[in-house]
Amino acid sequence: MLTAQGLDLQFGTNVLGHLFFTELLLPALTKSSEHNKVPARVINTSSRMHTSLSAPLSGVDLVTVKGGPERDLWVKKAGKLGAPLGLYGQSKFIIISVSNYWAKRYPDVLVSCAVNPGGSKSDIARHQPRWKQRIVNFNQYPTPCI
Repeated sequence: MLTAQGLDLQFGTNVLGHLFFTELLLPALTKSSEHNKVPARVINTSSRMHTSLSAPLSGVDLVTVKGGPERDLWVKKAGKLGAPLGLYGQSKFIIISVSNYWAKRYPDVLVSCAVNPGGSKSDIARHQPRWKQRIVNFNQYPTPCI
């Protein structure tokens, strides 16, 4: 699936959403850090699925980020199971990198980290067949309500 801008939906949601939201909050986070004399905290949600691809060894396959014939070929080659898992894992690898970027770019202003919340039941598999939803949710914990 693609965003309205033609980018991979998981990349748009898991990476660009986090990135732009933090960017918009940066003035307030900086002000808070200066006022409290303590760095603000940015916690990005990642996943252990970032280990399910070869990105740490070979880098991110940028062909997958923007819709088009090259991406379509990649998706076809990766297959019905491999493509969604690969795209998800890749987006989670990138958000770890983005989180590390914020930490290095603003060390006196931000404590930035990416965390794996563990197996939380969510609607992440809502577009998958029912049998896949059951597999995804088999060993998951209810998503906490705050």
